[in-house]
Parts: sequence; structure tokens; C-alpha cells
Amino acid sequence: MFVIATAGHVDHGKSTLVHRLTGMWPDRLAEEQRRGLTIDLGFAWTELDGRQLAFVDVPGHERFVTNMLAGSGAMPPDSPVLFVVAATEGWMPQSEEHLAALDALRVRHALLVISKADLADPGPAIRAASERFATTSMADPFVALGTELDQVRTKLLALTDRLPEPDRDADVRLWVDRAFTVRGAGTVVTGTLSAGTIRVGDELEHAGQRVTVRGLQSLGRDHTEVAAVARVALNLRGVDRRHIARGDTVRTPGAWLDTTEIDVSLRSAVKLHRELVAHLGSAAVPVYVRALGAEAARLRLSRPLPLRVGDIGLLRDPGQHRIAPESRSSTSPRPACAARCGARAGPGTGGRADPAATVCAGRGAARDGAAARRIAGGRLAGRSAVVGRQTRTRRGNGHPLGRRPRCRGGDAIGNAAPASGTTCRRAGSPAAGGNRAGRGRRAGATARHGPASAGRRGGAHPRRTAGRRTVSRPGSRRIG
Repeated sequence: MFVIATAGHVDHGKSTLVHRLTGMWPDRLAEEQRRGLTIDLGFAWTELDGRQLAFVDVPGHERFVTNMLAGSGAMPPDSPVLFVVAATEGWMPQSEEHLAALDALRVRHALLVISKADLADPGPAIRAASERFATTSMADPFVALGTELDQVRTKLLALTDRLPEPDRDADVRLWVDRAFTVRGAGTVVTGTLSAGTIRVGDELEHAGQRVTVRGLQSLGRDHTEVAAVARVALNLRGVDRRHIARGDTVRTPGAWLDTTEIDVSLRSAVKLHRELVAHLGSAAVPVYVRALGAEAARLRLSRPLPLRVGDIGLLRDPGQHRIAPESRSSTSPRPACAARCGARAGPGTGGRADPAATVCAGRGAARDGAAARRIAGGRLAGRSAVVGRQTRTRRGNGHPLGRRPRCRGGDAIGNAAPASGTTCRRAGSPAAGGNRAGRGRRAGATARHGPASAGRRGGAHPRRTAGRRTVSRPGSRRIG
């Protein structure tokens, strides 16, 4: 099977082209069908000259780039892409952003389709797109006109001839892009199997818990075994639908390390924003960025993910709803990072720019006092760290070096949110280990005044602590 993702600007005809090729409308939601606009991932498939082709149709609107990356990010770099540009409008802003994202994800095989060629001269669109493709990892795409469906099919077959064989014996890591419940069956998750093989009865792992594959489907048919690359649907025993969602993984037990801190290699020496969103697989995770020299950075993830050396991620600016132009990566870790990871650095890529970050090293959530000083923007809180400013530790007490961090609610765009299982508290709370006023007593407890304050005007009013601020009532005395 060959899994092909679409890409291109909104309303350039991606879903229409998939429908013409497969006979299936990829838009699943009623809102999508009513508005004629792809909002979430859509799926369709067909058989062409004995080859099974599965399409992942992604939204083209700028508001839904997160959904686009959830579909494209979970696919292996060797998977092809169907890039659509309308002859009537030519190269557009979302064409540029989608191309940058695919280049960042190391996609190497592309078919450029010029749609609406019967309404305008396709020449300018072909020239504009070819110029931009020439500087990316997809430097030599196939080109076809959307009005010539036989030409598109021929180029798709030629494109699949280029693809290498996947590693069907590798460890499984299935990035979930959909999760739902089927009456009488239970929890079902879907995703693109990029490597390995899944069989009915296999015991896999999700969030540290073992789950069992009760049923297995691919392209609407039941199977006892499916090998990569493929679109799969797993009926799982051992996990409730409420506890699994897009961005989670189902993987080989014991083969992957969940980590909340990673070192990444960058391709250009530029300044990064301190808060970005990392797109890894189908996950969109708020991260706190700390520069490590000119071409490396340390990312503090808001929740743990199963990562390995060489994984490719993409950084995006959540405030401006675009891929962060500051972040660039190489195809392999920096030599210094590789030494820490126990891996060898591969050849460079000549400084070609793309908005991605290659995972170099993962670090566990549990840290001692000395290691906590190295947390980029974290306050030690038990076995986890709260996203914020860097802290020093002293006898287990966390003291912010700057203003205390803010706790924010997460959203689809990726605004910072507390990590799962992490309590976001102010300094002086039990998690932070106390502050100056509360040292020697239970952290966060009310500081009681002794007899010295009993006769003061207004009576005895306890001093209360709220983070690094001191709130005193009339008549109370300042302590600490």
C-alpha cells in the first residue's frame, strides 16, 4: 500500500481531485459538506494497476494548519505527497506554508498537480511552483494537469515506483489521528503505520499501560496482519475512548522512552522564540525553548512523548499561526549532541533551510537537585517540571530567577498548558517546596503570628503568601 497526503492552498481542489481519483468524498463532517471546506483530516482510497493507494486529505485553510500537520507529520519521509496549485490563483500563502512544512518533514517525493487548468493558463502556476520546489527536499516533482486524469494516474504510478521498501520488522509506533467508539466493539483508533507490522492479538503500549489488538482493519477490510506502510484501524482492549486521542501513540512495549525534554539540532544560527509549538507525529505540543549555542536548542515539552534520536519535528509560532521561520534543522544530530546520545552524526545538508528540529537526546522527567538547574523554564515539582522560567534548587526548594510563570490553558493552536499530571502552583506551594516566608513550615500553609502581634491595632491578622508576593492585612507585621 502507498499512503499519499495532499497539500495546497484552500479551495484549490484537493478534495475534488481525490474524489475524482477514488470515487469517495474525503470530507467526513457534516459541517465540511455544508460549507464545502475541509476542516479536519479526510480519507479515501482506490486501487490503481494492482496497487492500493490511500489518500490523506488535509485542510488548506490557515486556521487548520495544526490538522494538516497531524496528517502529514505522522507519515514517513518516503511517503509521497499530492501538491495541488490552482491555475486561476497560482502560488498562494498556504501553498508556501504547506511546502515549508513538507520540506521540514523531509518529504522527498511529490506530484505537482495544476488544477482548474481549463479556466486559466497553467504555465505561470507551473513556473512559480517549480521555482519554489527547486530549493526544497522535493526538488524534482512530477507535474500533471488536473484536467487530465489519466495523466495524473500515470504520474502517480511513476511516483510510487521511486519509493523504497519500508522496514516491516521495526518497532511499532502508531501516531493516533482519530479515536472513537464503535458500539459492540469498543475503542477504535486510526493512524498511518509508518514502520513495523501489527497483528491481531498483539500486546501494545499506550501511556504506560498495556493494550491488546482485538481487531484490525485497513481500507475498510478486516485483516489479521498489516505491515507498513498502511492506513490502519485498531480495535483496542484495555483503554477507554476518553483516555486516548489524537497525538497519542500505540507502540511496541518497552521499545520507546517517554520524555519531556529533548535536545534538537538547528540548521541556522538565529534566535528562537521562548514559547513555540512542536509538531511531532500527529501531536502538537507546547514547548519552552532554551538555546544551546548557535545551532542547537533544548525543548521542554508540556507532556511526554515517545521519541528517538533522529526523529524530525516541526516548530511553529502559535501567536502568528505560522511555521516559525527561525527554526531550521539538519537531517542528523549535531556531533556534540550525538556524543551525549550515544549516536553518530550523519552527513549535513549544506545549510538548506527548513522549519524543523531533529531530536538529538531525550531526558526523563525525574531529576535531582543539580539537574533541575538545567531545566529550561521549569520549576521542580516532584517528578515533573512546570513550564516557566529557569529555577535553581536548594534543598529541594524551587526559587524562580525571574517573575513567576503563568499557567495557561491549552488550545488547538498550541498555547502553553500544564503538563499532564503536573500541578501548576506558585512558589510557596507544596509542589514548589516553600518560599522565604514559609521555610521551616509546611509550604503554602498560613503563617501564624505569635504573641508579639496580638496587641497590635486591628488584632492579629495572619500574613498570607501568594507566590512571590506578600499580602498583609492591617496590623500585621512583615516576616521573612
